[in-house]
Amino acid sequence: MKKTFIIILIIAVIALVLPVVSTPFINNYIAYSTKKNLMQLSLPDKTERVDALSSAGKLKDFIVQVEL
Repeated sequence: MKKTFIIILIIAVIALVLPVVSTPFINNYIAYSTKKNLMQLSLPDKTERVDALSSAGKLKDFIVQVEL
């Protein structure tokens, strides 16, 4: 009985901790794939790619500077 309770407790702890630990990795993968897709787009004339950064929690994936 005690062994079963310990196994259930371990499974419950893993079920609660796993989403918290895996979420940043999933977000970083989504940010990386979004950056990769945006970098493949062609730019209009007289524009240049200034910065490209992919990181979870930051929306600096793709910045374009337009020269007028």
